[in-house]
Amino acid sequence: MQPQYSTLDRLCELCGKPFRAQHHQIKEGIGRWCSIRCSSSARARPLSERLWSRVDKDGPIPSHCPELGPCWVWLGFKDKKGYGQIGAGGRGGPNLLVHRVAYEEQVGPIPEDMCVLHRCDNAPCVRGSHHFLGTRVENNKDMHEKGRYLTGDDHWMRRHPEWIKRGPSSQFLAR
Repeated sequence: MQPQYSTLDRLCELCGKPFRAQHHQIKEGIGRWCSIRCSSSARARPLSERLWSRVDKDGPIPSHCPELGPCWVWLGFKDKKGYGQIGAGGRGGPNLLVHRVAYEEQVGPIPEDMCVLHRCDNAPCVRGSHHFLGTRVENNKDMHEKGRYLTGDDHWMRRHPEWIKRGPSSQFLAR
C-alpha cells in the first residue's frame, strides 16, 4: 500500500508555470520546479545567484545585540540544527553550509580549520556582519557560554545510546 501524500498547488520557481507538488517534496526541498528540465536549469545557476535568491533580508533583530541590525535569514533547506545548506552545484554534489558560503562572498576566504561563528546566535542567518571567525575550541566555548549545548535527556548520548562505543578500549561508557 502506497503512502498518501497531500499535494499543494505551486508555481515553478524558474518558469512560473503552475504545478502540483507533494507535501513531502516541498519539505525535502525538491518540490520547487515543475519539471526535470526546470530543476536542472535552476541548479545550474551560479552558486551566488542561488544563495541570494533564497535569503530574506528583513529577518529578526537579535534581542541580545540589536546594534547588529536584522538577520538575513536563509529560506532554503535547513539541517536538524537549523543551519542552512545549499548544493555546491551539479547533480549529486556535496551540500555546503550557507553561512560559510555567504561569509566568503561578503568578507573573504575562510582559513583552513576555522569556523564561522554567529554573533546573533541565529543558525540560518547569512549576514556577514553577524559572523566572525574562530577555532573549534572558541566555537565550543562560545556555544557553552551562550547556553546552546545539550545536557540531560536532550544530549545525543541519551537519545542515541547505540552510537556509544563500548568495550575496554572505549573512552565512553554507557550507563
